[in-house]
Amino acid sequence: MIRPAFVLTLLFTVSPIASAQQLNQEAVNAAKTQAYSQRSWSEQSVLNQLNQLLYNKDLQQEVGFEEVQIEELRRHYLAYQKKLQEFYAEHREYRSEVNELYRIGKHELSREMMDKLNEKRGDLTKQLLKAADAILSSKQMDRIKQISRQQHARRYNPYGDEFGIVLTLSKELDLTDEERRRLIETIDETREKYYQKVAKLKREAGEEILNALPKHKREKFKKTLGETYHTDEKRRLAQNEARKRQRELQERQRALEQAAKDREAEQEKE
Repeated sequence: MIRPAFVLTLLFTVSPIASAQQLNQEAVNAAKTQAYSQRSWSEQSVLNQLNQLLYNKDLQQEVGFEEVQIEELRRHYLAYQKKLQEFYAEHREYRSEVNELYRIGKHELSREMMDKLNEKRGDLTKQLLKAADAILSSKQMDRIKQISRQQHARRYNPYGDEFGIVLTLSKELDLTDEERRRLIETIDETREKYYQKVAKLKREAGEEILNALPKHKREKFKKTLGETYHTDEKRRLAQNEARKRQRELQERQRALEQAAKDREAEQEKE
């Protein structure tokens, strides 16, 4: 039996198309997240990858990890975790203060305090990475950084999937505004084609699975659940519109800034 509470939760949490304000805010938050994640990638993400390296056999094989290296790295990683626990215990009251400031709306001060705390914690991270550098060869560490950057870029980009990875390298690739614009247009087109094909395959697969049932049971199944509500498709389309509006706002802002610079240049000439 379906509980009424579940139905109420579904009604209040599932929205086919989010409001324009919410979607624009999501786009802004995505941009902020991307900017932050690019700053923090080099150390924290490599650290996460080292943790996976201790237990992931496929990754160990990819990197060419030897058993003696695994044991040595594990020893240092366990020591790091112990120091980290001691660090958090020592700063428990400080973290509570940070959370309280954020709760009462003093977000900027809360972030500044958290940044200071993260900077102190970063010293522990640097110690572990220094130990890892001594344990691993330069080739192994380079490969770990590459894999770490791939996974990080896949998660922290405006699209949140593989299609936006190249955008996280805009600075390294020295992309011009025009190159970035063309790149985004291409990503939008190819990404939408991909997901449309995936949606089509899902529907076909679903029909094939149902066809394995007798006709009267297929009808009972459809009557019980009704027409499929494609939340993923609706959300994706809504997010596409949000990204499009956000880019239009950014382009308009750049145009205004350029016009202001041009006026200043003209006034200086006069």
